[in-house]
Amino acid sequence: MALVKKCSHGRGLTGDRKQKAWQSCGCSWVADIRVDGSRRYVNLGPNLVDARREHRALLERLTGGVVAPLPDGEHGFQALSARWLAQAERRVGPNTAHAYRCAIAHADRWLGDTDVRAVNAAMLAEMEGDILAQGASPSYVRQVRIAARSVLGFASDMGLVDEVPSMRRHRLERNRSEPRFLTPGEVERVVADLVEPYDSMTLFAYLTGVRPGELVGLEGRDVEGAVIHVRRTVHSRTGQTGPTKSRKNRAVDLSPRALAVLPTVEPDERLWKPTYTPWLRYWHDSLHRCGIERCGLHALRHSNASLRIAAGQDLVYVADQLGHSNAGFTLRVYGHLLDRPESQASRLDETAKQLSS
Repeated sequence: MALVKKCSHGRGLTGDRKQKAWQSCGCSWVADIRVDGSRRYVNLGPNLVDARREHRALLERLTGGVVAPLPDGEHGFQALSARWLAQAERRVGPNTAHAYRCAIAHADRWLGDTDVRAVNAAMLAEMEGDILAQGASPSYVRQVRIAARSVLGFASDMGLVDEVPSMRRHRLERNRSEPRFLTPGEVERVVADLVEPYDSMTLFAYLTGVRPGELVGLEGRDVEGAVIHVRRTVHSRTGQTGPTKSRKNRAVDLSPRALAVLPTVEPDERLWKPTYTPWLRYWHDSLHRCGIERCGLHALRHSNASLRIAAGQDLVYVADQLGHSNAGFTLRVYGHLLDRPESQASRLDETAKQLSS
């Protein structure tokens, strides 16, 4: 049973150069084993020291190519979920890691030390029904299911279970909420009610469409003429600075009004000092005073998208400015805002005549 990496960073190299390339690439080490004649790969994490320790422990459990019974408690769901969570937290950002911890905590409370080999689709469906009865939303229950099945997939990689239970017969109904849009008049009322610097932060978010965490992370060096470069985000729960949601930097064009509300700071200083939490509190208080239905700060981003579409901006340009992965995503979320006449067939004849002349 070999300890290898399945990534291609060391491909083409030999000896020490290949080993150094693998150790520095950050990808996970895997144990290449055979169980009952089938080849399996056990993910041991990116840390070489930890991987070697897990590798030795796995070697001790192998008897004639078959995984020996694990010690008492180690095959329980809660014990395996802790190991899976420790690996998953190293691959995601702080906010996603927090979501994983919450979802796993719900699954742990319900499944506990249940043997992973006894967990089936009916048991997971019963867990979902119980969490729904407690008042959780279907979208959150779906996250708990995904986390639980990920732990079972981790157990499958270790050779403890043959397959992950299929949930095709236990689908939850989609309960997606429509994006909340504020009218320009509502935004102006809220901005007029807020105090500095929350009024300028709110107006800038509405005019540019940057995410709240991205706005909090903007610095003086990010402004170049009538363009602002979005390079980082500040996570709302931890306050840590990380890459943008798409992990790509983008340049956002500024309108004259958006450019006018920018404060003057040093290149290494934040444009706005307040963090996400106090801004959200002032935002909710202002919505209440203005008699506007409560919503999150992300509604400013949705409102900016509707403003761009109403202004006739091209969808590809809108996707680029908002930092979407592609224009197709923008079309799926905001396509209903496009002005579409009942019939556009007559335009085909007119266009054909123009092109042939």
